[in-house]
Formats: sequence, structure tokens, C-alpha cells
Amino acid sequence: MAHGVASTGLSLPFHGWRVVAAASGIMVFSAGLGYFGIGVYIRTLHAQLGWSISALSAAASGAQLLTGVVFALLPDLHSRFGIVATTRAGGLCLAAGALAWSSAASPWGLGLAAALTGIGSGACSTVLAFAIIAPWFDRKRPAANALAVNGFALGGLLLVPAWVLLIDAVGFQSAAMLLGGTAFGVIMVLAGPRIRLTPASLGQHPDGVPPVATRRAAEPDTGPPLARVALLRDRGFLTLMAAFALGLSVHIGLFAHLLVALAPILGERGSALAVSLTTLSIIGGRTVFAWYQSGPGATSDRRIAAAALLSLQACALGLLALAVSEGVRGAAALAAGGCVLFGLGASNLAPMVPNIVQVEYRRTDVQRVVSFAFALAQPAGALGPGAIGALRDLSGGYPAPLALAVMVQAASAAVILVGRRARTAAG
Repeated sequence: MAHGVASTGLSLPFHGWRVVAAASGIMVFSAGLGYFGIGVYIRTLHAQLGWSISALSAAASGAQLLTGVVFALLPDLHSRFGIVATTRAGGLCLAAGALAWSSAASPWGLGLAAALTGIGSGACSTVLAFAIIAPWFDRKRPAANALAVNGFALGGLLLVPAWVLLIDAVGFQSAAMLLGGTAFGVIMVLAGPRIRLTPASLGQHPDGVPPVATRRAAEPDTGPPLARVALLRDRGFLTLMAAFALGLSVHIGLFAHLLVALAPILGERGSALAVSLTTLSIIGGRTVFAWYQSGPGATSDRRIAAAALLSLQACALGLLALAVSEGVRGAAALAAGGCVLFGLGASNLAPMVPNIVQVEYRRTDVQRVVSFAFALAQPAGALGPGAIGALRDLSGGYPAPLALAVMVQAASAAVILVGRRARTAAG
């Protein structure tokens, strides 16, 4: 059967975009039951049972940290159990985790829920998408990565309102059964055998076109895999990971507090709209920027582009810091402008890692390098909400933590450029 497919593969439609669609669909539910879903779980359990935010936040941080562990192990899990089995197991964990959150009888019971959600998120999130997309795209990989990661943002836009409506209509546990069952069923279908196909198995080529004889195409993909210990001595990797970790801590921290920070200015509904506006800006900016990066007119140095977008986020955070300060005129306009600019700047945060790794490492090492970078950066992301909350309590408001976030994002832009100088000197 495989030989028959390969022999006629050139007449088949390019399969890479189907892989992108599958990855995007999986991430809709990964985000809706994992990253964004955790916020719904915390809100609901706090409102219904009166559990402390600190206990619920500790469980959420535990889930984030466990997701980082799975990120590091994902290439090995794919090699041992296969991409299909690992992804379907992750879907089952996401569904079971949602049900565990809704059934927790005490704060101590949150450990199982957090563990299941953390494992499921790690197996079905961005690292998976980048892994299954990488064999299918070369020049167009930034666009493919962006379209897939947009599924993550759509999960927040679509499934968070669905959670709220269903919880109000049928209760938390029934909502978890409905959405969890739907997520598991969809992931079972999307994570089918076809996501493990490669261009060679269908007689196709990356990007759907025959390879061009370039220096990079001629680089050998043979040799032993790059060891993680070696990456820890690689300045290029360390600067990329550190910049991503700094940006991720601000990104996750801001989204955890944005509703609360903007409510005094915009009201409850207005602050919710501001979050949606930020997410829509992420989707739009990511799509436009990724297609530019995939085109012939794009800069060949992706670290410069990443630094520019990280700097844009710093400017946006400055606007938000002004907006939440007392006595500032036009606070609503400043808040809206800050949300739009932050979304545009943050649009390239997750794709930044695989896009840079693609041009700085061997093709065969890309998945290992990307997963290791995500794993090391994840703890910083998990600490972001708590750090912003603690500084907010100490200072009595959000201007101070947002001002600190400006400095963190400026530092991330500088760090990514230090890595560029290291690469230039090495090459």
C-alpha cells in the first residue's frame, strides 16, 4: 500500500496543509481545555466553592510546570510510542483533566486534575504542532507554524465562552463531560495515522515543490542527534531560550491579570472585550507576519525580526502602564492601543523559537531543540502570574508590575540580539 501511494504521490494534492489543519484543530481543544481552560476552572471553583485563589493558582502552576516536563520528553515519547498514540493519549488526559477539575471535592484533589491537564497540554500543544509540520515545510514553515498556532488562540476565543455558557446552563460537571468528550473525539480523529506521514512516503517534497540546490539544502542531515547537554553550552540556544522565557513570563502573566487590571478603566464587559481584541490582534499579526517571513522579501535574519516584535511589546506594555495609572487622561484609548500593539508584538512569540531554530540547526535536530527550549522556558511562564500579582499587592496597583514588564521585554529583545552576534561570530 505504501509503495502504491509513493508511486502516485506526485499527482496527489500537497499533504502539508492538511497536517497544518489537523495541528490547528488539535490546538483549539488543547488551549480550550488546558491553557485557557485552567482560568475557567479557577474562576468556577472559586465562585462555587469559595476555595482560595492561592490554592487554585498553585494547582495551575503545577500544571504548567508538568507541561514543561512533557515538552522536554516529547521527542522521546514520539520515538518510543509514535506521534499518533502519544497525541491521542494526550487528548484523553485533557478530557479526564477537565472532568477531574469539575469533580474535585477538596483543594487537595486538585493535584490529579492539574497533573492530567499538564500532561495533556504538553502532548497536544505547540511543540506537537511544530514537530508534525517541520517535515512538510521549509521556506513556508513560518506561515505553516503561524496558521497552526492560530488554532491555540481560537481555542481561547471559542471555547472560553462555550465553557461559561455551558456551566451556567447545565453545571460544571456536565459541561466538562460535554466539552471533554467532544475534545477527545475530535483529537482522536485529527490525530490519525496521516499526521505521521512524511513527504517521502507520498512522493512529495517540502513546500510541495522540488528542492532547490542551495547551501542549506546541501547541508548533511546525518550524524548523531544533538545532545541536550551540548545545547546548554550553546550561546545561540541559551539566548533564544532565555528571550523566549522572559517573553513567555510576561505573556502568561499579562493574560492572567489583564481583566482585573483594566476593569476599573473599561468595566467588566469592556475589559473582556479588551482581552478579545488582544487575542484577535495576535491572530492577525501572526498571520501577516508569518506570510511575510515566508516570502522572498523577508529578512534572512529572523533574530532581528523577533527583537523588533519583542520591542513592540515593550512599547505596548508602557501604554498599558500609563493607562492604569491614576489621573491619566484618555486611559481607555491608551488601554485599547496597548492591547492592539501587545497582540501584534506577541503574535510571533511561540513561532519565534521554531522559526529561528529552523535556520540555525540541522533539520534532524529541530524537534529536539524546539522541545528543549519550550521545556526550559515553561517554568518562567508559570511564575509570571504570581510575580505580577505579588508586585501588584506590594505596590498597591498595576503600574509598577507593568513597568517591570516593560523592562523584562526590553531585556528579551536585547538577549535575542546577543545570540545573533554569537551566531555571526561563529559563522
